[in-house]
Amino acid sequence: MRKIVLMAVISVLFLFSGWHSQAGEKEFIEAVKGVYFTSIDKNITIGKAFDTYKYFNKTNWKSFQDSKGRNYVEFRGSIDRQAYYRSKPKAA
Repeated sequence: MRKIVLMAVISVLFLFSGWHSQAGEKEFIEAVKGVYFTSIDKNITIGKAFDTYKYFNKTNWKSFQDSKGRNYVEFRGSIDRQAYYRSKPKAA
């Protein structure tokens, strides 16, 4: 069976001029991971939601700055399709 890996890419844009150059990559990622989506669930951070999602078998966070000086944090998660489909009830 051919293994298909879906990549979920979510980029978060921060417009704090110069902040990326003052903070290291780890600190910048941790700042984004610590944000709450209060309109969805005020009790869970972005980091916890993505890092503990049961269908991701691999996660990766990185930060970078574009040519215009805008700062980004990128999340990529590989979805475990077999686990996802095993969890769905079979049609009768």
